[in-house]
Amino acid sequence: MKSASIKEVFGIDYRSLALFRIALALLLLFDLTVRAGSLVAHYTDAGILPRTDLIAYFSNPFWISIHMISGNVFFLAILFIIAAIFAFALLIGYKTKLVTIISWFLLISLHSRNPFILQGGDILFRMILFWAMFIPLGTRYSIDSLISKNKLKNKNENNAFSFGTVGILLQVAFVYFFSALLKTGNEW
Repeated sequence: MKSASIKEVFGIDYRSLALFRIALALLLLFDLTVRAGSLVAHYTDAGILPRTDLIAYFSNPFWISIHMISGNVFFLAILFIIAAIFAFALLIGYKTKLVTIISWFLLISLHSRNPFILQGGDILFRMILFWAMFIPLGTRYSIDSLISKNKLKNKNENNAFSFGTVGILLQVAFVYFFSALLKTGNEW
């Protein structure tokens, strides 16, 4: 029996990465749509956590949020629209690396604006989007692949392999591994 190489274990098919990119973009758009329904209540100064209270009582120097620039509903709605535009660009695979980075930053910023309405899935979403910055999401089924002059060197190569693919696969494995470790008490 032949043992699998590291490249085979941690490589991800380019077509799967394209599907992942599309699913990630759709999830971003869905998340923005759901959060927009509570825009005033959760993100403006007229809502449950005005910026002054967040800064005075719950300030964290590591939180970066351009959503903290203003508590005005119009300003925040513009940021939501900008985030949706970048998510759509990710969906179609246009300037994929850049829009993934910007989408990740906008998601971090949004989450930092009101950390009290987040749950574990939001943290996982940020981590998956973080690792997505380091994998070639735009290689197949994207506008980038249509206009790219730097096609894959080997057309027969189907898998991407990098520290990003290793990271994202381990991230998913860690979710299950550490969830199992947490569920060892008598109550489980």
